[in-house]
Amino acid sequence: MLKIVVAFIFGVIIGASGPQYAVLGWYSLIPWGLVAVALGTWGNKREALRSGAIYGFSLSFAFLVAGYTGTRSLVSRFPFFVILALFGAVCGVALSALGYYLKLRFARPPTAI
Repeated sequence: MLKIVVAFIFGVIIGASGPQYAVLGWYSLIPWGLVAVALGTWGNKREALRSGAIYGFSLSFAFLVAGYTGTRSLVSRFPFFVILALFGAVCGVALSALGYYLKLRFARPPTAI
């Protein structure tokens, strides 16, 4: 449960601050992806995938809400933002799965006593 809460909080903080540094263009995706990979290295496979999905969804949704400057009401845009945030969740799952794979690949085997 703690990992899910941490993933959600990181997603909201990074996503809400995203419009401030979006002038970097696609380079702003690098820290987002690195956090998802780091979440994948934390815990077992199920926790890694779940926290990656929560992180990707909350990051995408917070980024869209924080950067919205349209004339229509923000609430009317929520269904569209949810659909886009689901894509963010898929990306978060993929990157956290990569982090989990890297953890398994490069972790030292336990030593026998």
